[in-house]
Amino acid sequence: MSKTLSVKLDEKMFENLESTSRKTSLSKSALVKRGITLVLSEKNAFHPEVFSKAVEALINDKPIKNFVDWEKIEESIDKSSPEWETVEEAMSQVRMRK
Repeated sequence: MSKTLSVKLDEKMFENLESTSRKTSLSKSALVKRGITLVLSEKNAFHPEVFSKAVEALINDKPIKNFVDWEKIEESIDKSSPEWETVEEAMSQVRMRK
């Protein structure tokens, strides 16, 4: 079931929303939904700094950057070790799961 949300936008944000809507052929509602989805899907979306950067991007008609902690991912990869010695061993395990 859909719900309706009313949002007040300042003039600049509304103009940017309309402009982006025309450029992309997406409705204003679709753009707002995308922005909300992106912000809510981020693990740290409610961290004040992340949230303010997302709002600032929307106000200034800029793309919202994905807030991925690449350093954390790289560190995790560096600490990990392969479960199998070769690709053939790994593929053998995958085939047995089918």
